[in-house]
Amino acid sequence: MEDCGSTSPSRFAAKKRRVSRDAINTERKRRESSSSDTDNIHSTESCGEVQVSVWTLQRAEMYGLCYSPESSEISKFYELCTKNNSIFKYPLTDDRQQILDSLVSQAGKIDRPGITWKEGEQWKTWSRVRSVLEKCEKTLKSIDNELNCPRQNSKLLLLSQSAMRSFYMFLREFLIQSNRDFANEKSIPKQTYSALCCKFLEIFLLNVRSGSMDTSSMMITGVRNSNVPDLRISTPVSTISSFGRSASVAVIRVVEVEPHCDELDDKDVFHITRAVNHKVLGQHAGELLLDLRTSFLADIGAMFGVLCMKTSLVFTCLKMSWKHYESIKKYGEDVTIKGMTFDDDDGDDTDEGEEGEECKKEENEMEKEGKRKNRVKVKELEQLKAAGNQGKEDTTKDRSGTIFYTRPYNFLVKDDRKQIMEFLFWLGVQLETLEHN
Repeated sequence: MEDCGSTSPSRFAAKKRRVSRDAINTERKRRESSSSDTDNIHSTESCGEVQVSVWTLQRAEMYGLCYSPESSEISKFYELCTKNNSIFKYPLTDDRQQILDSLVSQAGKIDRPGITWKEGEQWKTWSRVRSVLEKCEKTLKSIDNELNCPRQNSKLLLLSQSAMRSFYMFLREFLIQSNRDFANEKSIPKQTYSALCCKFLEIFLLNVRSGSMDTSSMMITGVRNSNVPDLRISTPVSTISSFGRSASVAVIRVVEVEPHCDELDDKDVFHITRAVNHKVLGQHAGELLLDLRTSFLADIGAMFGVLCMKTSLVFTCLKMSWKHYESIKKYGEDVTIKGMTFDDDDGDDTDEGEEGEECKKEENEMEKEGKRKNRVKVKELEQLKAAGNQGKEDTTKDRSGTIFYTRPYNFLVKDDRKQIMEFLFWLGVQLETLEHN
């Protein structure tokens, strides 16, 4: 009896340890599974839908979407709009050019007080904020004077001045609230920057609205990829068959700047991959791609975008051949794994069936080399990132899938406003002309 009594606790303790170990292992597996589901994009694909918010820069690059190695001048975006495009003109015709010149001139005149405000500077005192607010008040008075003396045939001018008044009124509240936030060591919320960006762009006759009003989507290898940008610039489609629809002019993403990044103040060279989080760049590449089908420049395979970093704007533009676009839909990451290449040229008039047959032929030819191509492509991507300058520039210069971008322009700095004002008014006048023709 004593022997039985002495062994029973031992067996019970052993059993208890086994149960404890099993429970620990089960919990560990559950946590690992949960972590994997959070980090792995393919876990969402198994559910039949992927949000662009989980895209990474590497994923975009595997689709053949690559950011240009260096920033472009804002003048490059005129070329991107007008090349092979019979609708958009630069310079404008005489009557439209006169309207554009008057808008730019009048905006410059009203902006004469020269509001300049940079977040992060070491002058956060009430006297400095008050000085900026006084300039804001002078600008508002100047706008009111113009609105009280309307000119003939100045509808666009009145619309722009009204939007400018709304912007400066919001800016006044923004400055006051910012001063309070700085005093309390609080950060300015993202929604405030979104609203300020929206008010600024409306000055240029652009229709800016919440991105949640329209969800863009694209089927890639049978999986629905969808996106809701922070803001979207759109324009009505004027044809009767498309009544009630709108074309996408630009997708806007409000992003955070990388900590301790001094790239934003460099007026000569700007490398977007150093200033912006790579995940954000992947997301932005995805939303440019998903809006391409409804782009107002769809006929030339171009889609505009804007990255809003506090009060700085980086203009972006995806250029892509439709052959490339259709191949992404059908093959996904295999576009680069199989070494498919696409020139950004005029040869995009083949129909989807012809494109599919050509891609299928390429797939058969590259089947045996698939794995080797994958390794080579990954190595090339790493080399492109490391190369940085001329070597990478040569490979992305005219390649389909290139995302061009400008340096950041701070719209609360007068010199920066002046440099982007003509382009934005040019875009707004073009869209207004199309809408009412």
